[in-house]
Parts: sequence; C-alpha cells; structure tokens
Amino acid sequence: MNTLKAVELNNVSYHYPDGVEALININLTIQKQEKVAVIGPNGAGKSTLITLLNGVRKAEGEIRILEYPVVKKNFPVIRAMIGIVFQNPDDQLFCPTIYEDIAFGPLNSGFSEEDIEKSVQDALEEVDLKGYENRSSFHLSFGERKRASIATILALKPEIIAMDEPTSNLDPAHRRKIIGWIKNRQETFIVTSHDLDMIWETCSRAVILNKGKIVADGTAKEILSDKIMLEENDLELPLRLQR
Repeated sequence: MNTLKAVELNNVSYHYPDGVEALININLTIQKQEKVAVIGPNGAGKSTLITLLNGVRKAEGEIRILEYPVVKKNFPVIRAMIGIVFQNPDDQLFCPTIYEDIAFGPLNSGFSEEDIEKSVQDALEEVDLKGYENRSSFHLSFGERKRASIATILALKPEIIAMDEPTSNLDPAHRRKIIGWIKNRQETFIVTSHDLDMIWETCSRAVILNKGKIVADGTAKEILSDKIMLEENDLELPLRLQR
C-alpha cells in the first residue's frame, strides 16, 4: 500500500453555531488507497467529519489532504483531489440535465471543452448511466440519482472519494451495484454508513465515532465482529454475523 498520507486530521474539533460539540479532538490518518469506514450511531459526527475535508465547514485543528492544509488558498486544488458524495443526491443535482450536472465541476475547474466531454462520458459509463445525458434528475429513480451524484464527482477524477451513507434508501439491485463499484475502485475511500454488511464487503479498516470522539480504530473485520463494543456504541453486528 502506498504510504503517502491521503487524509490527516490533527486535534480537529468542530462546534455548531449553537455551541454543541460535534467533533472533539479527532486524530486520524488515512493512507493513500485505503478504504476506511467511519461508523457510529446517529448524531455521532460522521457527516460533519466528511464536510470538513474540503473546507465546507471550518474546523479547529489541522486537516491535510494529500499534504495540502485545508485552508482557503488551497480550496481549488483540494476540491479537485477529494470528491464528496452526500447522502441525499438532490444536494448535488441541480442543473436542467444530467449532462450539465456532471459537466459543472470540470467546467468550473477550467477543463477544455474536449476534456469536459470525455470526463462526462467516462463518468456516465462508470455508473452505468450512458444515454441519460439529456434527462432531468427529477425524472430519475432514487437509485439512478444516487449514481448520477457519484458521476458528478468522478468527472473531476479525484484521488480521494468520501461517501456519506452510499447505500441508504437503495433497493437491493442498486445497493449491490454501489458495493461492487466501491470494491473495484482504486482511489482512497472514506465511507460513513449504518450498512455494516456493506462496510464488511468494501472496507479494510473501520473507525467508530461516538459523541464526537473516536472510540475504536482497527481492521473492519475485527471491529465489526466485536459484538460487545458495537452494542456499547448503539450498533449491531452485521446481518451476516447474526447467527
């Protein structure tokens, strides 16, 4: 595995405007090409952590993406290196057509017209949505919108992909497609999810976050097999282990 640090958080904390502590003194390093799950109960701070990685929210402490500090002057290069796929695809799809949604990032990153076309077509093919270019996201199923939101990130060819609940609200067929897609990619992945069976299949490492703090960090199989620790953090064994 490449030893280059893809993501590094040093003493990172975040408070909501009302003063509630969402993250408390987080120290976390993710190596390039690692696939790491961040799991925990609702309100643990998982989604907040994802949004700190490209500067959407400003945290206390230090965050580095591929050695670049997450500060305003570095936002353009950082946002080209890390793509965030939000839980709700409608947060990423806002243009009249799917083509325009996917082209939006490359267009605003200064890609040439030729490169934009290639990036859009490659991304559509990757998520199995070829032929959807002129369709509106409003006319797609939830699973199709989920895949289209992934395509908006892929078009920028990021080295790091962060996904917030990628399989939530998906039917079994679309869930299986997302799992296969994550397993086959070579980028660094950070995945938050309550779908622990998906985590078992896709991630080599798992971090438990609870009440804004990291309470466990180890191999995914070890973490997900520890019934007592999972229950202490309001989680359950993956269904495959519930015998």
